[in-house]
Amino acid sequence: MFGRVALIAAVAGGAYLFCSSNADTDAYDLSAVAVPELPEMPVAVLHEHAARFDVEFGGPEELAGHTGKLVVLLPDPRPRGEQLPLMLAAASGMGFVAGANVTAADVDDVMTFVKAGIAVVLYSVDGVPDGSVSGEAAASQAFQAFRRSFAGLVNARNAHRFALARLPVDPQRVYTIGAAESGGLALLYAEHMPLAGAIALLPELSIHDAFGANAIRKSRPLLQGLVELSHRASPYTHIRDLSGHVFIGVSPGQGDVAGPPNDGRDTRRELSPQERTNAGAERFILRARRESSADITRLALTTDGKALLAIVAHIKGVALSKGKTP
Repeated sequence: MFGRVALIAAVAGGAYLFCSSNADTDAYDLSAVAVPELPEMPVAVLHEHAARFDVEFGGPEELAGHTGKLVVLLPDPRPRGEQLPLMLAAASGMGFVAGANVTAADVDDVMTFVKAGIAVVLYSVDGVPDGSVSGEAAASQAFQAFRRSFAGLVNARNAHRFALARLPVDPQRVYTIGAAESGGLALLYAEHMPLAGAIALLPELSIHDAFGANAIRKSRPLLQGLVELSHRASPYTHIRDLSGHVFIGVSPGQGDVAGPPNDGRDTRRELSPQERTNAGAERFILRARRESSADITRLALTTDGKALLAIVAHIKGVALSKGKTP
């Protein structure tokens, strides 16, 4: 997730111009989607400084979030009687229109937090092809599952519910984290559920602008509902609902590419993908500080890991306001 941020930024990016109809900007109603039966905790497997638990929801495939998988990582050893901070992290392989399963790399990426005494729940995101069809049919099938999960919000909610019900975690210290597309989901969940905070590293902030209007129009016959999702699942759309302490990571040395968004072209020179990603992050930070109640921290992502250590220090050392049960 985090070790590949620079690579992701190099191939992602895009202009961050936003426009849509009111019908596409309503918040998702997570209460409209049933919560699956919460499984019991399985037997732990030791993993470095953690106890690992692989959890599967056993519901029917046609219901959003009911077949999701979790990887739960608890510090080992764990102080007795202490409620742990909780970190929710989506599978990093998710894209703009499809989900992903948790990988070994995802587990490795969050071990800094686990070693620091933070419970981590990694969750899969609906929209992974099941192999029953191929080609365009597989893409359409995956997209519709992703769309039914509200672009992963349902999966995040289910992971959150499971953690509060089954783990020794503090409901007042729940955070969500991600990079690139999963960073966008981290912010989106923090806009739909009051949390202690969110961490978004080089996040993708506007699906519509990263795709481009032409690409969306061409994909509409195959990906029914893409126009709505491209606006509704973008963190920019719900920025006024952002709260808690939000860390947004940007690449150092790129400079602030400021100014109003345009049609994707900088009038002075063409921006690199990473510069465009940074520009979007900088604009999001400015707007969030102006329009939301969130406490925004801008982080320069360096190879020495200081940014992650700053996040750990905040989570471990600050008393935060009470969270809300999802």
